[in-house]
Amino acid sequence: MDLKVGQKAIRSNTLTFDNVKTYAETTGDYNPLHFDENFAAKTKFEDLVVKGGLASEILNALVA
Repeated sequence: MDLKVGQKAIRSNTLTFDNVKTYAETTGDYNPLHFDENFAAKTKFEDLVVKGGLASEILNALVA
């Protein structure tokens, strides 16, 4: 997509639990913060958290 100065591009992506599982299988990182709802509920985040590397891959795809 070619953009000119002042134009905007919008892209959305919904991460699923399958995305998180696939990323974990690839990296070998099975931190319970990303998989265990009971564990995550006891942290400051209070819910499951998407891995930072997975989120940054989406950002990289936007600028590539």
